[in-house]
Amino acid sequence: MGISFASFDHLEIGNLIAFERRNKAVMHRIIHIENHSSGIRIQTQGDSNLKPDEWINEDQYLGKVIAINQNKVHKAISAKNSIAHQRNYILKQFVLFAVSPYRLARRFLKSL
Repeated sequence: MGISFASFDHLEIGNLIAFERRNKAVMHRIIHIENHSSGIRIQTQGDSNLKPDEWINEDQYLGKVIAINQNKVHKAISAKNSIAHQRNYILKQFVLFAVSPYRLARRFLKSL
């Protein structure tokens, strides 16, 4: 993973950043930027996560991700690759809804 330093106040929604959380480096996409009384804070979310992360501040920020596996054009780096969690969540709910009657019927028939 390639990381470059970009000023915390020059980051944009959709950028992929690295930050520290619980003594580990995390790489997630920016979904919100907010001016707070304590300064600028950023909320991120993993592309496959259903819920956003906790807000981070400049102290936790490590840098902007510019390469993954030394590939500077990796599809995950592009800000156009927005978080598809809503689509994934809806698809998961649909599959569960469609499969549930079948599973219930199968359980019922096994119990006979």
